[in-house]
Amino acid sequence: MNNLSAGRVGIRVLLISAEAESRRAMALLLRKAGFETSCESTGAVATSPLVENRTLANHFDVIVVDEPDTLLNEIDDEELPELLTCRNIEVPVVALSVMLSRDKMAEAGYRAVVAKPVCPESLFAAILACQR
Repeated sequence: MNNLSAGRVGIRVLLISAEAESRRAMALLLRKAGFETSCESTGAVATSPLVENRTLANHFDVIVVDEPDTLLNEIDDEELPELLTCRNIEVPVVALSVMLSRDKMAEAGYRAVVAKPVCPESLFAAILACQR
């Protein structure tokens, strides 16, 4: 383990991104930085048996959502953090977005917003901040 991944090893990240290229690149970036990373292409995970059985929190420490506004249509216009909270699931959610405001995202329950194009260190810092 190198100094760059210190403190990141063992943090389990679920990355949700509709775009395959973006998903692959972001997952590679996170894995190289020491995060254990799983990927989903849609927000359907929010209504999956993992959520219904409340095991999502046992599988992931943080959820990173690429462009949450595209995710909304997939989960009946409910914000992901709100949906998880309603189901008593405590997994912090980080949004990656070009257009959404930090205030709007905070109001919707996102723990952090990282502006796109993503600065890797900003993303890593947001994920680590969710662990405190």
